[in-house]
Amino acid sequence: MTAMKTNAFAQKAKAVGLWLFEFSLGGRMFCCCLPNRVGVIIGSFLHIIIPALLASIIWFEIATERDMMFSKSERLQFIFAGLLETLLTIAAIIGFAGAITRKLLFVLIYGGALYFNFAVMLGVISYFLWMINHATEEDLRVACQQTIRNTQAQGQCSSVLNTLRGVLIGVGILLLLIELWGAFMVTHYARQLRGDKSRKRVARISKLAQDRLPLLHSRLSSAETTENGGAAEPSPYFDNDKEFNPYDDLGCRSPLPLPDTPSRLTSAMPSPRSLSPFSVAQNPSLISHEAAAGLAVPSSVGTVSEQDSSYDRASHQSHTSSERHVTFAI
Repeated sequence: MTAMKTNAFAQKAKAVGLWLFEFSLGGRMFCCCLPNRVGVIIGSFLHIIIPALLASIIWFEIATERDMMFSKSERLQFIFAGLLETLLTIAAIIGFAGAITRKLLFVLIYGGALYFNFAVMLGVISYFLWMINHATEEDLRVACQQTIRNTQAQGQCSSVLNTLRGVLIGVGILLLLIELWGAFMVTHYARQLRGDKSRKRVARISKLAQDRLPLLHSRLSSAETTENGGAAEPSPYFDNDKEFNPYDDLGCRSPLPLPDTPSRLTSAMPSPRSLSPFSVAQNPSLISHEAAAGLAVPSSVGTVSEQDSSYDRASHQSHTSSERHVTFAI
């Protein structure tokens, strides 16, 4: 009973896993109603606008750092953030062009940039959330006392900061999920483009084979015509009336019966060397067949046949004369 329950649970888990795979990476739709191509176009357009604005603000702050006092580490952090947003903007432009033109390479570049950006965001947000969670109540109280002089307002400040901490944690997790969702969508569309490309390649090869099939038959026919010196004869290993099957094994096909050509008829006749006096004596028609086939007949064979015919005439005359003598005696 326990084994049956375990098997049933395993089958249900497998079904759920397959459903999740089809939901995330299967089919031509993403999230049940959004086509993959439309989702990639919208996502890449948003990644062009938002990172471009962020990169502009960051580079502007770096260029006007005389108004703000930056330490060396803070300046390096701003430069890294500006480079990251600039590269993400360029990758989004490439991905947008790839989604419009259905270019697989451009979509793959955009997807790789999204995964890299997700990894960086995961590290930054994780560090930021760690800093927020490790801030003690004493730190919040000191911060409120330094900024607010009113005692009643200081208590409200602490509660507001606690609420703000929860909001920041939720926003960070939401940003990570949105970034991961966009990366999955691009991967889904790249998988779809790869499948479409493979199907088009197979269809193109099949069409090319069908177009070249009549040319192959014509070449075979012309080759047979040249060899035979006249009309093309059917090949013993190819049936022209049968449709061509590329998966048919020619080695397993039985050859068709060969036609009766003059060479075969000639080879069927006995050769002059095979003629013997005894065979000619038993079947004199062999000489006529040899003469009709244009073959030379040995003189010995002709002499033997003439001797046999003269012997037959002499025996016939002696038999007739003996019959006459018997009749006269009677």
